[in-house]
Amino acid sequence: MTERAAATAPLTPRQQEILSLAAKGLTNADIAGVLDIAPGTVKVHMAAVYRLLDVSNRTEAALVLRAGQAPVSDGPSQGNAIAVLPFDLFSEGQGDAHFADGLVEEIITRLSRWQWFPVIARQSCFAFKHQTNDIRQVGTELGAAYVVEGSVRHSKDTVRVTAQLIDARRNAHLWAETFDGPRSDIFSVQDEIARSVAAAIHPEIVRSEMRLARSQHPQDVDAWQMGMGGLGQIEQREETACRNGLALAARALELDPECLSAAYAMAQGNYLQLVFQWTTDPMGCAQAVVEYAARCKRIAPDDPYSFIADGTACMLRGDIDAAIEQLESATKRNPSSARAYSFLGQLLGMRGDPDAGIECLEQAIALSPHDSAKWAMLAAIGICHYGAGRLDQCCHYLHRAADIRDDETLVWSMMASAAATAGWQDEAEAALAELLRVQPGFTIEGFRLVGGAMLPAYLERFEAGLRKAGYTDPS
Repeated sequence: MTERAAATAPLTPRQQEILSLAAKGLTNADIAGVLDIAPGTVKVHMAAVYRLLDVSNRTEAALVLRAGQAPVSDGPSQGNAIAVLPFDLFSEGQGDAHFADGLVEEIITRLSRWQWFPVIARQSCFAFKHQTNDIRQVGTELGAAYVVEGSVRHSKDTVRVTAQLIDARRNAHLWAETFDGPRSDIFSVQDEIARSVAAAIHPEIVRSEMRLARSQHPQDVDAWQMGMGGLGQIEQREETACRNGLALAARALELDPECLSAAYAMAQGNYLQLVFQWTTDPMGCAQAVVEYAARCKRIAPDDPYSFIADGTACMLRGDIDAAIEQLESATKRNPSSARAYSFLGQLLGMRGDPDAGIECLEQAIALSPHDSAKWAMLAAIGICHYGAGRLDQCCHYLHRAADIRDDETLVWSMMASAAATAGWQDEAEAALAELLRVQPGFTIEGFRLVGGAMLPAYLERFEAGLRKAGYTDPS
C-alpha cells in the first residue's frame, strides 16, 4: 500500500460512508441495512475502495482511515468517537451472557446509524471484557472521547439494565439510566433497551461537544467543532446568538465544505430567523434553508438531521406530503431519533391528522425524556389537540411547554388563539401580552411564512382566535 495512493484516493461520498461503517466492524449485510442498499452494492463499493486505496482487505482499509490518510471529511475526527464496553453481568442464568453481549452489539449497531460521531468496532471494545477499566485509559487506547458502560441483572421474571455515558477525556459522567423489562420476551426487551440507550446518548454527546466548542478559542477548533459551536449558539433561540452561530457555521463551511454539523446549523439558523421574524429578507432565509438542506442530504444522505433539514425545506415550499415522506424515511432508517419523530408528529398535525401526530410526539418524548427540545414536543402535542378541537388539552400542553421555556413565540401565539376561541378571554389576553413581550414585532404574515403548509382551515382558525384575543396588525 503506497502512501500516495492512500492520501489521494478520490472516494465518493457513498464509498466514504461504507468505509467508515466497515472500519467500525459492520459486515456487508449490516452496512446494507444501515444505508438501505443491497449487500451486493456494498460489495461493489468495497471492491472499489480497495482499488482506490491500494489495499487488499478491510483491515488495511480501516488502518488507512484511522491514520487519517483517506479523504473522509463527512464526519468528525476519531477523537470524538464513542466506545461501548461489554456490560458487567451480575447473574449467571442460562442465556444471560448472550443477552448482555447481544445488547451491547445492538447498541453499537444503532449508534452507528448516527453519522455525527464514529463508533469504535465491537472487536476492539470486547477486548476489555472481564477487566476493571480505567475510563481515561480505555479512551486513550481506543481513541474514544466517550465511553458507554453498564451492567445487566436478571431475576426470575425481570431483567434490569443500567447504562452510563462518560466523557473519557475528563472522566466526567454525562448521563445514566436504568431500564427494566420482563424476561418473558427477552428479544423485544433487548431491542427496546438498545433503542432507548442510543436515543439518549446521541443528544448528550451533541450537547457535550457544543459546550466544549464554546469553551475553546476559535483558533483551537477544527471545522466540525466550529460547526457544533455554531449550532449550540443557534439552539439558544436568541437573536444575537443565532447570528453569531450562523457566522461560526459559515466559517466552518469555508474550512470544510462537507461539514455536516455546519450545514445543518446553517439550515436551522435560517429557519429560526423566519420563525422569530428576525430577518428583513424572509425569502432569502427560506432559500438558504432549501440550499443548506440540499447540502446536508449530499453530505450525509441517510442521517436523521439531513432528513429533518430537507423536511423543513419541503414544508417551507408548502409541500407537506414531501416533508412527511422525508421524516418517515428518517424514522425508518434510525428508529432512535427523537427529533425525527418529533418533527414527523408536528407535520402530521399540520396536515390534519392530529392523533397520529400525537402518537409520534409521545414516541419522541419516550425516546428522549430529558431532551432540550422537550418544550417543542409538548407544544406540538398541544397544537395537535388544537387541530382536533380539544382546546382544554391544547392549553394544558402549551402551559407545560411554557413551564420549560417561557420565551417561545409559538407557545404564546397558539395559547392566545386557543384560549380566545374557547372563550377564556382573560387567559387569551395574558398569553397575547406574553407573545408581544417575547416578540414585539410579531405579525400573522410572518407566521404564515413558516406555518403556510398547515391546513388552510387551521390557519384561518388561528388568525381568528388571535384577533379575538386582541391582536391587531402593526401600523
